[in-house]
Amino acid sequence: MRLLSLVMRSGEFERSVEAHEVIINGNVSVNGNVIKDPKYSFKVNSVIKLKDHELKLQDLTYIIFNKPKGIICQKSSKEKTIYDMLNEIREINKKTKNTLFSIGRLDKDTTGLIIITNDGQLEKILTRKEHGILKTYNVKLENTMKDDDTKSLLHGVKIKDDNTGREILVKALKIKKLGKKEIEIIIGEGKKRQVKKMMKIVGNEAVELKRVGIGSLRIEELDFKGRPYMISTYDHLKKCIVF
Repeated sequence: MRLLSLVMRSGEFERSVEAHEVIINGNVSVNGNVIKDPKYSFKVNSVIKLKDHELKLQDLTYIIFNKPKGIICQKSSKEKTIYDMLNEIREINKKTKNTLFSIGRLDKDTTGLIIITNDGQLEKILTRKEHGILKTYNVKLENTMKDDDTKSLLHGVKIKDDNTGREILVKALKIKKLGKKEIEIIIGEGKKRQVKKMMKIVGNEAVELKRVGIGSLRIEELDFKGRPYMISTYDHLKKCIVF
């Protein structure tokens, strides 16, 4: 485990930049030795201290979240975020809430499924392309999807990657028409605004976008009991998502 990951899993800090700072300032020790490298790897049974206070891992936590429209997935003091909504969950203590992060993000105006956790290994499973975890979206379009446009998306189109600035090839794995101007699209990647960009490439516009599936986990099969979230377990997610 890396030092920064443990300090964040302790729940002592709300932001990773704060945890990063205390490490590089020499306030964290591993088995009595001060370590200033946030990427330092160690055995889980090591004794980690923040000054004289021993840090303990908070329990692994898994939340299936049905994100509503109008909130963002980043921490912010200016806009309502998913973390504001997590603060309303009474079953989880504050320190554990500090350790939670979303696996992938949805735009402010995009709704649907997000997995929120403090399990870094699960994040790797769900986001790395080699694991083949598919994402399914319902898309309401500005214009009717033409057959040629469907073929183009299945064959692959090039979009700009916001992280690298380079053009990358992405493709739809399956497209199903749900209505005259509504489709279901399945993708294997999870690039920022990928579906919206794909629609623009074929001269269309995603008017509404909802993530309805992660792997075999489907939003319509979940009982949120009138809340925007449900607390889950690793075994439940593994069974539902199939990895």
